[in-house]
Amino acid sequence: MIASSIQGYREFVRAQSLLNPCLQSLVDYLSPNPAAPRDRQPSVHSISVSRNGSLTTNLDLEGLKDLISRKRRVGCEEPLGIILVIEDICPATVELLGAGLSIDPLFFCDHINTSFPKSGSDPLPPSLVSFPSVIRNRDFVNIHSQRILDLGPIAKDATASYDVSVFGNYKRNARRLVPLKGRQVALMRSCCSILLKKFPEHPWLCVILIDPTPDGYNTRPNLLVSPGSPYLAQEQSSLARFEDFRDVLPFSSNLLPRHHQGSAISRRCFRETLLGYFESLPPSLDPQSPTALGLSYYPLRIIAAEWMQYTHLMSRYVKHYEFSLKDDLHLRLHREDIVDLQRWRRRSDQTLHKLMLTEQFIAHRCGAEPDQALWSDVLDDYRFLTSCIGRYRNSLELILPLATSMAQIADTRRSMLEASNVKHLTLIALVFVPLAYVASVFSMSDGYVPGGPKFWVYLSVAVPLMLVIVGLSFVSRARVIRLVVWLKGILE
Repeated sequence: MIASSIQGYREFVRAQSLLNPCLQSLVDYLSPNPAAPRDRQPSVHSISVSRNGSLTTNLDLEGLKDLISRKRRVGCEEPLGIILVIEDICPATVELLGAGLSIDPLFFCDHINTSFPKSGSDPLPPSLVSFPSVIRNRDFVNIHSQRILDLGPIAKDATASYDVSVFGNYKRNARRLVPLKGRQVALMRSCCSILLKKFPEHPWLCVILIDPTPDGYNTRPNLLVSPGSPYLAQEQSSLARFEDFRDVLPFSSNLLPRHHQGSAISRRCFRETLLGYFESLPPSLDPQSPTALGLSYYPLRIIAAEWMQYTHLMSRYVKHYEFSLKDDLHLRLHREDIVDLQRWRRRSDQTLHKLMLTEQFIAHRCGAEPDQALWSDVLDDYRFLTSCIGRYRNSLELILPLATSMAQIADTRRSMLEASNVKHLTLIALVFVPLAYVASVFSMSDGYVPGGPKFWVYLSVAVPLMLVIVGLSFVSRARVIRLVVWLKGILE
């Protein structure tokens, strides 16, 4: 029964792609592809929510099937709801969840496809082809973000590529930036998707999809590599550097609950950070009647912290280019810098679009939340991020025409220097050409060679001829024309 439902869901997505062309990327993802296998086992964690708190357990594929078919409860006997945190989802899990929970294919498609197409025939992601009014009224949310990747120190013998790829069951594209302080930095497109399903006689179910924890980063374009390849660099996640958004407990609190201790939450990857926060229920979440926005509190806060790191990175690049213009143009200002500034302008527009969609989701749903003040603060934080990114975008955009002008000035200086060198070479040629010509006329036999009895004849002919040619080179063209006309008149 489950196998037939899975097969039917795949055909359903294929049929729906005729009405929604953006689903073609999901159709390609679900189709078998021996060249790019997607059979890695996803990491599935089940969080059973009860009145007393939550309990996290690991699930395998069979356990997930049992949970979807509601044959047993996971974590406790009678949970109010279950939160599924799935990292690096595979096609089999997509079909299992889609068929068992009747999930909109756009939920999976917008999570898997975050790449901007390189050609007109490639399908666009749903976040680009759907209107904001349609996106904010869906029963799920796809929170798009940019994740900072530290690829380590610059390798002198390595050929760095602009395209960097992270491979799991689906590929995440990243872009290498201009090195900062000897470190290689990249930006990876990321997504966290949240879906809430409620059932009349069963616990509610929340599905949270997160990106895989990268084993490494391919620094060569269009090359599928495995972990352990010499071309891979280990990740140093920006999650380890973000500030905790929870209230700081006073020093007088001697016995701290485990979920309030800073050391209780691992920040090695997004999955462990999210599971650590979900050890306690999100504030203002009613376990008996949850909302998609209430369950999105921790993901929204973590992603906001990542966006804060992104704004700091933009600030550092503004400073980088401002100091680049003050240094020697021949040492710091290159064509790649101009191209990178143009990319920052386009990248900032895409970033503002992602933040706008997240803001509209919060603003549209926060009216039904019991704690209005809490969500007003979250909304203000995202608006603050939007204003910061917009401000740094304007700064980078103002640097672009200045950098272009400086590059043109550098080219002009280089052209003037080359013209001066050509002039020097011309003067040298004006000296040696007459001497060489006269030497060829006399054939420089034994009598005319330097030190010979007739060498004075060579000098008496070559030196005046050289002086005449050099002198004529300093005469303007108009004077030469007048001289030719005067000589022609005399001859006539």
